[in-house]
Amino acid sequence: MLDEIHTALLAWYHEHQRLLPWRETRDPYLIWVSEVILQQTRVVQGLDYYYRFVERFPSVDRLAEADIDDVLSLWQGLGYYSRARNMHKAARKVVSELGGVFPSDYDTLLSLPGVGDYTAAAVSSFAANAPHAAVDGNLLRVISRLTASEIPIDTPQGKRFVKHYVEELIALGKSAEVNQSLMELGALCCMPREARCNECPLANNCAVAGTGHELSLPQKSRKTAVKSRYMLYLLVESSEGKLWIKRREGKDIWHSLYEFPLYESSEPIDPKRVGEVVERVWGSHTAGSLTGEFRSYVHRLTHRVLYITVLKAKIKEGKSPFKGFIEVRKEEIANYGMPIILTKAMEELL
Repeated sequence: MLDEIHTALLAWYHEHQRLLPWRETRDPYLIWVSEVILQQTRVVQGLDYYYRFVERFPSVDRLAEADIDDVLSLWQGLGYYSRARNMHKAARKVVSELGGVFPSDYDTLLSLPGVGDYTAAAVSSFAANAPHAAVDGNLLRVISRLTASEIPIDTPQGKRFVKHYVEELIALGKSAEVNQSLMELGALCCMPREARCNECPLANNCAVAGTGHELSLPQKSRKTAVKSRYMLYLLVESSEGKLWIKRREGKDIWHSLYEFPLYESSEPIDPKRVGEVVERVWGSHTAGSLTGEFRSYVHRLTHRVLYITVLKAKIKEGKSPFKGFIEVRKEEIANYGMPIILTKAMEELL
């Protein structure tokens, strides 16, 4: 049966695979860039980012010598900014410790910041045809349905089961194509909310195809509670056309990105009392500078929902009312990586 699946899978892949730039190279650096971008990002969205990234940083040494703000600025809009920070750290490690040659060896890849089992398996498989199963969400879903496995995929047992199954397919040859074809199958046929079994090359070997239970798999063991956060930002412009921003620190969301003065609450902020909040947090002078213009957004992350309000204020040039902030001219703000919501607010309010 595995032989049949292997043959049918690769034949289908050769005919139906999408033409993507990272599939046309064996350069481990370029493959690594694509894999990091595509984590938590759909292909249609990630494609433009990939082209821009490799145009700006065509080699690992160019990425290593770049300023982190340049990397974060280019990453803006992709989210999960820790990916970009770890890429920068990994590039510097490759240059300083590995002679500037990006590795395709699984174990060496695992030693790089931000590189886990999936990324190391994918890069080593796609660049060097190494026999490693690149188990992502697509593979977890496809194999769970193919075998009718009810082992929750968010458990170590579930992931081990899928990995072992894919490794058995890889043992029959063509590691890179096996991994890629299963990913493609999950993207084009065996999708999260739709199973196109009539188009699937493995339907005859699938334990759930045509049963009506396709979408009941894969199973998960738990749901993570979603936390709400309420954030009030001040977009303050001086009479000289300068803005006040500050880099976010700590291990919270948007680490190392820049933001405007922020007040955050665990409870919803009453729109009728924002003036009182501004006066309490930043003083009466700042509250008196509010223009009345604002924008509100709802931004959903994996386990959080952010309710964001951005207020516009105009103050005269002089001593900054915000400690630890820097003044940046409006025309230079694009040089500073910021959350996409704040960039959108600037475009709408300025």
